[in-house]
Amino acid sequence: MKRIRLIGALVLGLTTVLALAVPGIVSAQGRNIVTCASGSTGGGFYLLGSGLATILQKNIPNVVANNQATTGAAENVRLVGDGMATVGLAGGDHMYFGYRGGREFDKPRKDIRLLIGTYTPTQHIVVHADLKVNSIADLKGKRIGTTPGFNASECAPAILEAYGIKKNEVKIVPMAGAQVLEAYQDRKVDAFILGFGAPHPLITQALKITKSKFLNIDPAKIKALLEKYPYWIETVVEKGDYQGLDQDYHAIMDPVAWVVNAKVPDELVYQMVKTIIERNSDYQKIYREAKEFNKQNALKLKHLVPLHPGAEKYYKEMGLLK
Repeated sequence: MKRIRLIGALVLGLTTVLALAVPGIVSAQGRNIVTCASGSTGGGFYLLGSGLATILQKNIPNVVANNQATTGAAENVRLVGDGMATVGLAGGDHMYFGYRGGREFDKPRKDIRLLIGTYTPTQHIVVHADLKVNSIADLKGKRIGTTPGFNASECAPAILEAYGIKKNEVKIVPMAGAQVLEAYQDRKVDAFILGFGAPHPLITQALKITKSKFLNIDPAKIKALLEKYPYWIETVVEKGDYQGLDQDYHAIMDPVAWVVNAKVPDELVYQMVKTIIERNSDYQKIYREAKEFNKQNALKLKHLVPLHPGAEKYYKEMGLLK
């Protein structure tokens, strides 16, 4: 009896080691365990993770998927790269530095691979219509509402700097997105820079109440920004998406993609990508921004990290790769 228990313990221990060494391999019951590293509970990343776990478990046989709350993209890259999560949501900058090392990453995570991109929240740069502001360069000396973290510390200052505006020449006011728009409507800030999916209902509502105008980023400035920040991409909001937007609006954003550990079996990754694209309507029922994970956007970030072979197989079958 002791020998049987010992063998059982050894088998269970070996299975656990395999599951940790190769995320998504097997559980003791012969099922694939998929852990989706997402974001803080209730946030957009968390909802995308919850939706992914739901559709994977529902549509792929023998998969048990769970959504893991995290502090966000940087932690997700570490978890996936270190084999502690199967997939994770990551911004383009976190993919770039995570794979190569540097910035907040103490070492390169060479085991991260692209699964599918890309959710592209656009940087909305909007100002009160009655102010004498016709270009981003005119924001000098103005109060600008934006969200804390990436927007306040990196993206907004980078855009302003491209127009010759230094940090001490504007007042950046970091707040939660909804609070930024409330402050804007109350004229406590002159403008806002918000990275939201477009059209976003909160911005739509704010523009109905407050007469405003969008400030495009000039093509030459976009080119310069993308050369300096190769992990950002250009985004376009089509005319008519917002009240008063009578021409296409050009801006930039740090895009978001799902990354996967390199050791996850090819067939499982193939089924994951297939499910995300072909069951996307189910994904959107949980969080509407999941619509961005589609064939058109899938490969936009393949220049940042290598593509997983399982994902590559699916994209070739769909004619997206040769």
